[in-house]
Amino acid sequence: MVKHMNADDLIDIIISRHENSDSTPIELYADLYLEPMLNYTGKMARKAYWGFSRKPFHKDRMYCGILDYRIMNNSGKMEHFGLIERILPILDIRDIRAVYDGADPEELGRSAEETVLLSEVQCSFLEQEINWGPHDFQLRTFFGLNTIEDPLFSNAVPRDFFMCYIEKSFDEYKSSKSVESAMNSIIEHYQRSEVASKLVMKPPKEGSGRRSKVLPEYREYIYSNITSSAKPWIEPFLSRIATLCRSSGTSPHWERTYSNS
Repeated sequence: MVKHMNADDLIDIIISRHENSDSTPIELYADLYLEPMLNYTGKMARKAYWGFSRKPFHKDRMYCGILDYRIMNNSGKMEHFGLIERILPILDIRDIRAVYDGADPEELGRSAEETVLLSEVQCSFLEQEINWGPHDFQLRTFFGLNTIEDPLFSNAVPRDFFMCYIEKSFDEYKSSKSVESAMNSIIEHYQRSEVASKLVMKPPKEGSGRRSKVLPEYREYIYSNITSSAKPWIEPFLSRIATLCRSSGTSPHWERTYSNS
């Protein structure tokens, strides 16, 4: 079993699995593991160019989903809204912030139950940082998109997407001591996705295009704006990923979508 991994360690081993066409699951803490989705077989790759919310924006992104993986635990595939509901009464927001900053959950010295949940949070942050962003192997996200006028979006990092819901729900839970109340504070953004064909968390935004803005009730919860030191986790690996993209070739899903465009 792989033990004691911070954000950089995990990204390194995920890339290695794809470089070596190795589908061996990446075992983490307890029964949590990552399942590499090789050769553009993951949902991020298969759905990257589908629908009005993605097709117009990904024509110049020929490798979307190349590093995709599935997060698996004893209940099957993990889901953001349900994870927040589970962590609210158990985790300390300070530990989540440490994981956001790249810490290894096992080195925080918490109970087994807390460590499992912190590892799941880490994997969710990783999924945002690997699959979403401004690069040609990532899907478009408002968090870190430098063409957006609102600096809370343009100066953000991809993991701010999940973190802002954690911050807001934990703030509500602190005052109400009610999981139901805390979840109700974010539930309006838990909506059906045309692409995913299920309920997902959607960005807390108003407006469209360059003038999209973080909603007023979320502006204090963009954690990168609070710390002013957050960096995209993927940055140190960009040269290596570019080499992987060249050797793997263009996504077949990109080719099918745009070949007649």
